[in-house]
Amino acid sequence: MHGKSLTMMVAFAALTWPSFAEDNLPAAYLDAFEAAVAEPTDPGAGAGLMALLPRVTTSFGPPRDLFVIEGDLTVDEDDLVRYRLEKSVGGVSADKRNPELIVHVEDGQQAHWKPGKQTLRYAVVKGTFPEPAAYQAVVDDMKSAGEDWVGACAQCAVAFEHRPQFDGLGTWDEFQALADSDDLRFIVVYNPDASGPIASAFFPTDTWQERLVSIFPKYFTLADGGYTGRGVLRHELGHVLGYRHEHTRNIAGCVFEDANWFPVTPYDPNSVMHYFCGDAGTRELELSEVDRVGHAANYAPEAPDDAQ
Repeated sequence: MHGKSLTMMVAFAALTWPSFAEDNLPAAYLDAFEAAVAEPTDPGAGAGLMALLPRVTTSFGPPRDLFVIEGDLTVDEDDLVRYRLEKSVGGVSADKRNPELIVHVEDGQQAHWKPGKQTLRYAVVKGTFPEPAAYQAVVDDMKSAGEDWVGACAQCAVAFEHRPQFDGLGTWDEFQALADSDDLRFIVVYNPDASGPIASAFFPTDTWQERLVSIFPKYFTLADGGYTGRGVLRHELGHVLGYRHEHTRNIAGCVFEDANWFPVTPYDPNSVMHYFCGDAGTRELELSEVDRVGHAANYAPEAPDDAQ
């Protein structure tokens, strides 16, 4: 897929925790995962893993059937093979086992929006939501979550700008035209796939087709687990800004992801980007002071122009 690394090929960083913390994974899944990685080209081992993975079908734009892996990534069948190959020969280097607030790295460059591209215009596609109240709740949560990131760095030029005049768009072609003109950088849509995660997002290096923040049915039952929509979207907008999960390397009790990241700050167990796993993370998903320092370091005006 255009020569991208696996993480960019997956297109989404989806929030499914805490049920996919490593210590909650069923033994059958762990066994199937181990077998699939040990024999990455064996179709039988791949089928055994796929049979146990949660699945998501996209509901806006061209339909795609995706597998949810590691609790926070979605891949198609071809990418799942590449993922197994990477795991079979890869790993994380010793100098990257100490966790920090981290920025995604693509082709050796840190992924953040460069100057002139830091006003992130979006629409919340009303027609995808099951009822007006659900749409309005997401509109409100997006506004609050965006303001939290903007407020974390007054000297940064980052802005999240809701374009309600485009909330009525109904086709993929409409979104493409608005993306091409940069009237919209991304859209927020509802996906009724009941087996899906809570929400999903994208990275700055993703193409316009991948720039969706998706909301799933579980989003509207968050209170049952002590979470809030505002907190979840703070986390997802962190991905939109280029940030990876705080726990993304061999933290006991958390899922392992990959080594495509760059450290910005010391490890912060209270980061908004940390799942509630490994005896760390918070259900509030608020921006910590360390998050604020790292975000300012990444997006301050003197930050290098090395992003998309």
